[in-house]
Amino acid sequence: WTNPDIGNASYDNATLDISSQEPSTSQNGPGIFFKPDGTKLYVIGDANKTVYQYTLSTAWDLSTASYASISFSVTSQNNQKIRPTLFVDPTGVHMYVLGFDINIFSGSGVIYQYSLSTAWNVSTASYDSKMSPHLCYILGVFLTANKSLNFVGFPTIREIATQTLLSC
Repeated sequence: WTNPDIGNASYDNATLDISSQEPSTSQNGPGIFFKPDGTKLYVIGDANKTVYQYTLSTAWDLSTASYASISFSVTSQNNQKIRPTLFVDPTGVHMYVLGFDINIFSGSGVIYQYSLSTAWNVSTASYDSKMSPHLCYILGVFLTANKSLNFVGFPTIREIATQTLLSC
């Protein structure tokens, strides 16, 4: 796919059944993140509050994905609710999971940061810290061209905002 115009995209009928790891009782669909080279896929859902790692034998080809029997539970940091969204920094040594903390500001979005002692292996994750970007509901996370980690969310019911928390 050399032209990144969505009009040139086509559906290839590739699917991945994750129900053995994340049951269909999730209230939201799962969050996914691909390693930048397309050889690993990370999935998180709100049912088990666990990050599952998959390997793709052909980069970016979902039909070649298989569960790597590698996972990491985030329930000890947040047993309330999570927004099934995760992000791994470009070096593979920091992972961010979006959550919801009912103890901060009567309900606020939070970001949990984890360190991976082995890059791109979630089984080596350990909890670092919790950040509260003052957004009541966090929608997503992205890395800007200047390598700043940004979060998008709602500071109030009628606004959308972005906030830079750190540089990678």
